[in-house]
Amino acid sequence: MFQKRSLVVAWLALMALGISHKAEAESGYDFSLGVLGSLGGTEETDSYTEQGFQIFGAMEMYPRTFFTVRYGQLGLDQDSGNLPEGDLEYLTVGTEYRYPAGFYSSGLFIGLGYYNLQSDSGFFDESAFGLNLGVTGDIPITNHWSVMVEFSGHYADLESTQLLLMGSAGIAFHF
Repeated sequence: MFQKRSLVVAWLALMALGISHKAEAESGYDFSLGVLGSLGGTEETDSYTEQGFQIFGAMEMYPRTFFTVRYGQLGLDQDSGNLPEGDLEYLTVGTEYRYPAGFYSSGLFIGLGYYNLQSDSGFFDESAFGLNLGVTGDIPITNHWSVMVEFSGHYADLESTQLLLMGSAGIAFHF
């Protein structure tokens, strides 16, 4: 199980490491934080309508190249096959490449992650490392706020499921 305090400390430490290696940002912002709502599921569920959330942090390392951290949780309420009802939590770190596309920017990201699946009853708990890959869109609202949309695929070698597909949308603050 993830320890929330450890996650916050680890995320702050990773972001602090990059402050000393500040690049001149093409966008004018070095950091982004976001909160997104998610819909998704695994190949074991009947549909991809399971609900969850994602917290997102990005730090620009080079122009249009970002170091990203994503923490998310997806509630798996449908009991089917080997997949118990419970929560799938993940923490990913990776690289995102963003490209201006008119009034918004689009991006591609890839990363490594840690995935933990735990049943609501507490009798089932498994975890594994994995990979994630996705596309993102960032639509500015003001100078600092924007709407973010993401579609991602995650692969983790869990015993009960391996593939997670998800769509997320929410707000981001850039500074």
